[in-house]
Parts: sequence; C-alpha cells; structure tokens
Amino acid sequence: MLSKHFRWNKSRVELLGMIILSLFKIQNVQIPKIAEGIISDAKQDSVIKRIYRFFKDQLIDAVEVAALVVDILSLDKYLLVIDRTNWEFGKQSIISSDFI
Repeated sequence: MLSKHFRWNKSRVELLGMIILSLFKIQNVQIPKIAEGIISDAKQDSVIKRIYRFFKDQLIDAVEVAALVVDILSLDKYLLVIDRTNWEFGKQSIISSDFI
C-alpha cells in the first residue's frame, strides 16, 4: 500500500513501513526507540543511522501522506481540521499566518 502512494525506491518504502510498524509497537517517537522496534540483522547503531539518513534525505509530500491516510481509513467523507498555531523553530517561522 505504501508503494502505491510513495514513488520512492523499494528500500525507502520498506524502511517507512518498518518505521510505521515500530511506532505502533514501541509507542515512542525517539529514533533510538523506533530502531529498537525494527527487526533487522543490522546492529542497533546502523539502524539508527539509517533512520536519521531517511529523514535527512527523503522529502515527504503532505499530499501523498493525506492520500495514504484516506486510503487506509477507506473514508468517503472526511472533515479537515487545521490548527492555526504559528509554528516556530527558534526565531524561524515554519508556518506563517500568511499561509493559513
């Protein structure tokens, strides 16, 4: 199902799937904890580095994620709720009020 929505190479799609499954199992968003939930013959440090590289290098399109969620939930009708919070990272505005 992931490869239907994300046009990435196979190893990237598989890693995303492993990350998602680990999130359900571990219920923690810290990358070292996510790595613990991934079944792999690789050393824990290698899995952690792989996850960091994935998030550093892979662009994740919000439209593709939304399409995946709608597909998974098999929704015919849905309500979009937007949080109007202005997000900032230090002094850098991530989402400006002009966007909303």
